[in-house]
Amino acid sequence: MAKTARKPSTKKTKAKSAAKQPAVAAAAAKPKANKALTLEKLYKFNLFAAASNLIFAVVSVIFVSSQTVDFTWAYATQDTLAGSTLGPAYRTFMTVEIRYLLAAVFILSAIFSLLLATKLRKNYEASVKNAASGWRWLFSGITLALTLEIATLLAGIGDMMTLKLVAGLILTTSLLAFMSELANKGTKKQYRAFAISVFTGVIAWFPLAGSLLGTTLYGISNFEWYVYTFAVAVLAGFIGIGWSQYKHARDGVSAKGYLQLEGRYVSIDFLIKLAAFLIIISALHK
Repeated sequence: MAKTARKPSTKKTKAKSAAKQPAVAAAAAKPKANKALTLEKLYKFNLFAAASNLIFAVVSVIFVSSQTVDFTWAYATQDTLAGSTLGPAYRTFMTVEIRYLLAAVFILSAIFSLLLATKLRKNYEASVKNAASGWRWLFSGITLALTLEIATLLAGIGDMMTLKLVAGLILTTSLLAFMSELANKGTKKQYRAFAISVFTGVIAWFPLAGSLLGTTLYGISNFEWYVYTFAVAVLAGFIGIGWSQYKHARDGVSAKGYLQLEGRYVSIDFLIKLAAFLIIISALHK
């Protein structure tokens, strides 16, 4: 008589499965690494940015060559070839080495980042919690205005009034960006201040863009590669900041979400300075 096949016992399988469940549950219960930005991380990043910018300044002064740029003053004077007709003229009233201009931007950036991490920390963090970072817009506006001035100088625009107009437009852009943040707390969608800030920011680039385009079309020779690369790096940073502004105006942001936005702004600002340092040190090292 044939033996009937026994069904495999499921007791052991169930026991093993039951034993695994607590382990799986425990693994699922483990907190994942928190990658979200916190005020403490922002504080540490500002300290890091301060130290890094100070290093950039020292290295620039020591290792960048003594290439200079001229600050000029435009005026009208008699054109001797055309008789009594007045013609444009330029007087050079100051010649400065590029490394010192760059170092000045880095030192200011270091001071501002250190202030945000020390003396102004409570006020700065309170403004971040309030979803409108006035101190950061002011400090970034100053250093980015100077950075764009350097890019414009490298492109052959040395007229002092033009350079100060460029810087003034960037500072105005920064102020309008701050006003846009104030108008777009929570879920509001106000585009007026943002649109005007984009307009003033674009106008600030006209002298630089005009010089690069005119030299390419009509010049006997073009600028060195680092002039174009420097301009593109700074422009990419400006576009990144503008895009973040647009998303803020379009979508709104909570007080908690603004902290992540603040981290993005601070990171972009630092990356602009890092790119400027790497480009100049690569092109003009001794």
